[in-house]
Amino acid sequence: SSSSSSSSSTAVTKTPLTRYATKPPLPFRPPQISAATQFLTPQTPSPAAFKQLHQRSYRGLAFDQPGALPARLHDDVTGALEAMFRGGLFHRDVVQAGRSVSATFVDRTLLGEPGMTYFYQRLRIFAHPWDDMHTKAGSPFRTIRALNDALKVRTRALAGADPTSVKGKTDFNITLINRMDSLRDANSGDWPLREETQFGLGDASVSWHADSSLQDFSSIAIYHQTGKSLGGGDDASWSVAARVVGDNTTPAIKVHLRDRQTYYMLNDFNHHHHHAVIAGNVWRYSSTHRVGIVGKDTLEFVVESNRAGKQAYDR
Repeated sequence: SSSSSSSSSTAVTKTPLTRYATKPPLPFRPPQISAATQFLTPQTPSPAAFKQLHQRSYRGLAFDQPGALPARLHDDVTGALEAMFRGGLFHRDVVQAGRSVSATFVDRTLLGEPGMTYFYQRLRIFAHPWDDMHTKAGSPFRTIRALNDALKVRTRALAGADPTSVKGKTDFNITLINRMDSLRDANSGDWPLREETQFGLGDASVSWHADSSLQDFSSIAIYHQTGKSLGGGDDASWSVAARVVGDNTTPAIKVHLRDRQTYYMLNDFNHHHHHAVIAGNVWRYSSTHRVGIVGKDTLEFVVESNRAGKQAYDR
């Protein structure tokens, strides 16, 4: 296969973007739900209430069923993730939030275009390159690149149809892949999960946050795979939750995920919402495809910054 490269998205707004280019949704509570209701799901308290809330307050959160991607690609990605896990590519990060230093609840690795890095909570991790120059035929990194290419096409279509006047980029150049333990295994290990207390959603493998180190208004695609349930069928116990930032009126939402499903945070969604991942009964992989910043979050930038710092010190 040929090496992947970035190109301009057809859904890019031509004026410079900042996070203030759009406003968050207005506070809203569906009239048919009680004041005590903290969050809605697609089934409770009713599909109609959820649909109304989703359209009013969570427009940019979109979901695909597994059939949106070819079965062969799903199978290839399963093999690639297993090969990467067996190869020891996943690691647990130690990060700093404020004055607190702690390990992440998940193991992770980073893949992307050569030289890309990801900086979060005072930690910078470097991407394994997925291009042909740095990988061999049959490399699991090339498989993840193929997934990335497929998700770029799908995300571009969804972002273009999203009813907002401001469109961001969809040309993903990096993916952060998490491996998460089941709820039972995580809570019996060295880093037990923390309960989500604001809405009573359950134990969170990834707490409330907005993704960082991204180009403004760029869309995000999250591909999801899990182990099988005890009965051997697909497990849908994992869920993604979302809330509107700084809004104490609008209920949160919680959506259970099927194995091999993809969900998307389109255009301005990541600027006005937080999301969390609520743990399920089996292990989970998530591959979060994003448009990383190329002006400073690259190996070239890091090397040049270190060189400039050393020159200043030597003086």
